[in-house]
Amino acid sequence: MKKTAFILVFFLGFNFAFAQTTWQWKQHNLKFSLPNGFKVKNNTANHFQAKGVGVEFDIFVWQDHKVTAGSMKDALVLLADTYIDNISHYGEHDLDDFEGAYVIGDYKGKKTIFFGFIDKRGGTNFFAEVIFDEDDDEALEDAFHIVDSIDRID
Repeated sequence: MKKTAFILVFFLGFNFAFAQTTWQWKQHNLKFSLPNGFKVKNNTANHFQAKGVGVEFDIFVWQDHKVTAGSMKDALVLLADTYIDNISHYGEHDLDDFEGAYVIGDYKGKKTIFFGFIDKRGGTNFFAEVIFDEDDDEALEDAFHIVDSIDRID
């Protein structure tokens, strides 16, 4: 049984790692990977949006100069509180070049995860959201995989 579970988890992770497309938000020198099948709905200097089957990914510029790495979690909770109906969990979540936080909750009956990031090199700060039609652990893992793929275009 353990071997079957390991193989299943391995192939699910393998599927995400290879069944994806890398997108670029060139205005801010960022790139990220989304599962195949996503279609770009908006790509401007302030907002990138793509939708797939049952999932939506948005990334926005966050020009609040009062927010620091130390205050990111509290600032994100305040921001999310205006959109999310029920905040169920929040914490810190850093990427290579960014310090950040996340908030998990529900928005219009859908599982929503907000992420906020401060650029350690002093560039653009941003927040991202992933909205899922389904409320399950796999959807949460997928959201973190998407956000963990955010990186600089070098």
